[in-house]
Amino acid sequence: MVFHASDAYAVVVRFSYKETSRVPLAELERDLETALEAAGVGIFDGDDLGGEPGIGCLYMYGPDGDAILDVIRPILESSAFLGDPSARLRSLSAADPSTDTRHLIDLSKTPLRTDI
Repeated sequence: MVFHASDAYAVVVRFSYKETSRVPLAELERDLETALEAAGVGIFDGDDLGGEPGIGCLYMYGPDGDAILDVIRPILESSAFLGDPSARLRSLSAADPSTDTRHLIDLSKTPLRTDI
């Protein structure tokens, strides 16, 4: 998929991760990458588990952040090992006045966390 960063959105999914193995996460990442490519809505860019202990992030980019969320939501909701997943949707466009506006979208069955 080709798109310009100036017309893109970043979707960052933050979650708790208590697994001792990265295998379930690697499988989830393959599923996300495949789904995003098949739908033609964006790319999966990777993860970060190196920051806060037990907390991870997944990074995706594309021209339509809502379309990315539509594709990834059912996959994330079906992943039993992810704890409290939530997503931040952010425009990367310098021309977009909402560039610094971040929207939290709860992807779990629990109440929305506002401390992230």
